Amino acid sequence: MTKTLNALFLVLFSIALFIGCKEDSYTPSQIETSVYNTLRQQSDLSITLEAIEMAGLQNELRQDNLTFFAPTDSAFKAYLQDLGVDSLSGLYNFYGAATFRNVMLYHLLEKKVKGMDVVNSYILTAATNSNGNNIHAYITRIDKNISLNAFAANVSERDIEAGGSVIHKIDGVLSPLTLNGLIRVNPNFSKLRSAISKSQGNLETILNQENQVHTIFGPDDIAITAFLSGNGFTDWSDFANSNSYNALNNLLQYHIISGETQAQGLKNQTYNTLFTNHWIQIVKEQSGAINIQDEKGSSPAAGLKTTDITAINGTIHVLNKVLEHN
Repeated sequence: MTKTLNALFLVLFSIALFIGCKEDSYTPSQIETSVYNTLRQQSDLSITLEAIEMAGLQNELRQDNLTFFAPTDSAFKAYLQDLGVDSLSGLYNFYGAATFRNVMLYHLLEKKVKGMDVVNSYILTAATNSNGNNIHAYITRIDKNISLNAFAANVSERDIEAGGSVIHKIDGVLSPLTLNGLIRVNPNFSKLRSAISKSQGNLETILNQENQVHTIFGPDDIAITAFLSGNGFTDWSDFANSNSYNALNNLLQYHIISGETQAQGLKNQTYNTLFTNHWIQIVKEQSGAINIQDEKGSSPAAGLKTTDITAINGTIHVLNKVLEHN
């Protein structure tokens, strides 16, 4: 009888031990493989961890299939010093709860992107603008060197695995960009950036104002080069000297409409531009392509190459041709 009881006890003990081991091995595994809990294991990311908790983003960073660009402690300290605040709480009060949270969300992508997968392009972050549209950043990879928003932050350590997600440590804190900012960080917009800088008036200031929302139909460098050379100009200075810097400003304003209109919201109609009393016409094809007819009736019409590049204060649609007004 005693032997039977001892054997039964051993069986029950073994089952309990097996179950307990399964629970112990399962729970920590789940805890350790999220972005949030992997951050907790990185000694040089303590300020970022505190910022995540202050912003209330713990649950967001427990999800799977994410990429998080995590500023190191030294990067955060330099950022606080540059802004003239002495603590993370001071930064929270400086920004306010909503903006503080959005700044941290700007470091998060809702898909996994390892270092080897990076291509030079705009990337969609988890931050949003006042219309609820997700805001873009620009990422660049040269060999093994990865940077964000034209070297505003560089990846100092990449591909820290966090389960189905990944963390890249960066040496700067990112801030959501305005329309002007998104143009400036894209090397394929170098000629548009130059035109905005050279134009008279306050266009650059307008595109930097977070409370002034616009949609830009932005020709890329290929389109602008074709326009300039086709009209006998070598660069924007040549164009302005032949016409005027005010003419350059008018041309740029002709590519901008008030308010944020993403591609799906564009209608087959004319839109007034910032160049007063001048319009463009949207033509949506059955194929899904979106073209723009200018006042000059240029043929073929300009087409949208890329849509919905979104900033704090609006959206950019990339054009394959410069629009011309009467």
